[in-house]
Amino acid sequence: MKAFAISSSLLALKSLNFNHTRKRIFNNPFLFSNKTLFFRQIHSSPSPIMAASSSSINSELARSPPAIPLPTPPLTKFKIGLCQLSVTSDKDKNIAHARTAIQDAAAKGAKLVLLPEIWNSPYSNDSFPVYAEDIDAGGDASPSTAMLSELSRLLKITIVGGSIPERSGDRLYNTCCVFGTDGKLKAKHRKNTSFLILDHPPG
Repeated sequence: MKAFAISSSLLALKSLNFNHTRKRIFNNPFLFSNKTLFFRQIHSSPSPIMAASSSSINSELARSPPAIPLPTPPLTKFKIGLCQLSVTSDKDKNIAHARTAIQDAAAKGAKLVLLPEIWNSPYSNDSFPVYAEDIDAGGDASPSTAMLSELSRLLKITIVGGSIPERSGDRLYNTCCVFGTDGKLKAKHRKNTSFLILDHPPG
């Protein structure tokens, strides 16, 4: 009788563990999708708890959607040129200085060149209206970006042009331009802040 009582207790405990495991499976949407595979393994295993955590469950069958292999990048290694520039109050000199720094970086093998923030102008709110350029108009209206476009095309490099003051309508922006190897503007990002140009400043 004692042996029978012990066997009955073990059977009840095993059934309790099985029911607990089954609830965890059906309450888990990730595992529920593989319930057929789970119960096939759980009935062939001496322990339901061990079967639930078995490493023999194929994780790829549980992945939805299936993983998509990433393509091999065409270029695995390249040089980046980070240019630090001393800025003066002479805009033409600042542009010429940036041109030389970009050319030097490209000559050393850089395929991506980055300029600092506000590299063609003194960094001050008073200077922004004076040095601002109309980037969308291009050409003579934006000599700084015209230089970046020319060099990126001639040197076959990508240039992240730091930022320069931009004039658009009645507002000023701190704007970054990115030029591709074909010399075309690939992206333009304005900082969230802008300044309203006033003909008669208050005070």
